[in-house]
Amino acid sequence: MPAADDVKRLKIQEKIAEIQRALSAMQYLSSGTLLKRTKVCGNPRCHCATDPASRHGPYYEWSHLKAGKLRHRTLSAEQAELMSLAIANHRKVKKLLRAWEVGWRGRIRTFNPLIQSQVPYRLATRQRTANSSIDRAATPSTTNGMEGAGPVGSGVD
Repeated sequence: MPAADDVKRLKIQEKIAEIQRALSAMQYLSSGTLLKRTKVCGNPRCHCATDPASRHGPYYEWSHLKAGKLRHRTLSAEQAELMSLAIANHRKVKKLLRAWEVGWRGRIRTFNPLIQSQVPYRLATRQRTANSSIDRAATPSTTNGMEGAGPVGSGVD
C-alpha cells in the first residue's frame, strides 16, 4: 500500500503547485466592495428629479475596512475597472488558500498515518484534568479532622 500513499502524495503536491502558480499570476489584489451608483441632485427642476433613468452618474464607490472602520472612496471609471479585477482576485486568493490548507492537511496525513489515530492534545489534556478531579473527589477530606467538613452554612454534611 505504500505506492497508493505515494500517488496520493503526488496528487496533493501537484494541486498545491497549481495553487501556487495561480497565486503568483495575480497582479492586482484588494479587499472590499465596488458599487456603481447613480444619484439625485436635489434640484426640483433637474431632469433627475422626475426621471429615474436620467439620474446623475454613474459614480463608482469602493468600500473597504481600514483600521477596523468602514471607509468609502469614489473612483474614476478606469480605477473602478482595476479595482473590480483586484477584488475578484482577492476572492480567488481566499478560495485558493482554503484549498491549499485542505491539501496540506491531506499531505500531513499521508506522511504520518498515526496522526489520524492519535487523540488530539486538547482532548487528552481534558481527559487528564477530568480524571484528576475524580481522583480528588474520591479522597476523603481531612479538614478539622472531620470527613466532608466544609465551611459553616455551606450545606455540606
